[in-house]
Amino acid sequence: MVVYYISYGEPQRQPLWQPLLLILLITLALAMAAAIAYGIYELASDSDPDTLEDVLLDLRQDDPNSTYWIDTSKSISESGYLDEVKKALETVARS
Repeated sequence: MVVYYISYGEPQRQPLWQPLLLILLITLALAMAAAIAYGIYELASDSDPDTLEDVLLDLRQDDPNSTYWIDTSKSISESGYLDEVKKALETVARS
């Protein structure tokens, strides 16, 4: 599509970068909205979430030489989540 504007002389071509930029921004906004909606749908439809042990065992099956790094910061330790992680890693180590 070419846009022309007419002034005192011959018609001149008008650059199309503004409409194209607008189309690009709208497309990106729609893609982001769709990704967020899909994520919400996946979270809401997952009636039986995997346990941490299941996730770690699946990772170990994919690559038995995996290394696990654990966040042992104060916020994680105080929340009690660190104990869950330790138990899950012990289960994986025993299997």
